[in-house]
Amino acid sequence: MPRFKWFRSLCLLLSLMIASQAVMAKTADQPADSSASSILPEGKSGTALLDQVMRHVNNLGDYKYDGFQEARVGSKVVKSLGTFYFKPVRAVRLEVKGYGCKTGCILVRSPDGKITGKGGPQLWGMKMTLAPDSRLLRMPNGIRVTECDLPTLFKRLTTQAASGCKIVSAGEPITVESVGTPVIVMESQVDSESGAAVLDRVFIDPNQKLPVQWDLFENGNFYSRSKFDNYQINAHWDDSQFKL
Repeated sequence: MPRFKWFRSLCLLLSLMIASQAVMAKTADQPADSSASSILPEGKSGTALLDQVMRHVNNLGDYKYDGFQEARVGSKVVKSLGTFYFKPVRAVRLEVKGYGCKTGCILVRSPDGKITGKGGPQLWGMKMTLAPDSRLLRMPNGIRVTECDLPTLFKRLTTQAASGCKIVSAGEPITVESVGTPVIVMESQVDSESGAAVLDRVFIDPNQKLPVQWDLFENGNFYSRSKFDNYQINAHWDDSQFKL
């Protein structure tokens, strides 16, 4: 195969690795808490809570989590799964898990800012350097892998608040269908003709003060759901883990 066609094929495989799971399932019925209408009719201002959580996630040290995400693309649901590692210097490592020929693929942003992708065993371990705005870095919901650290995710809410959105939270932990255990719910809302419309809905573990689920909405419709599991904080990742 000519070198250019080989490289183009590798780019396509990496794009699929980041963007979706190998199998795309039909859209299933969503839990009631995935409504774009607020589930916090008696919610209070969540600005103080957001500030508290921001301070907390900015002081996690080195940390990791297992992430699962699904996003609606037309009538389909695209799914992705991986383990994310972070250092405060904004070094990032994503290990893609259990996706057939894509199993073992890795993406890293090293402390010097260089972004590199490496194929798994079935992709012959091929490496390539990526630009910060590369489409190959986008998750199913459009957020880049390099923007999945918790401080950057929560900065979404502070940016929305600065643009005039309301940040609302429940006074106490509540039980929701999609999580099953009591969580603190925080929403960013914008006024619409039918009332408050939700942009982001975050489900926070009341003990860890870390998100366990994050839903996004677009044009009044449920768009994507991300789940966070198996946190490990205050770890000590060696810089060599963020280089390929």
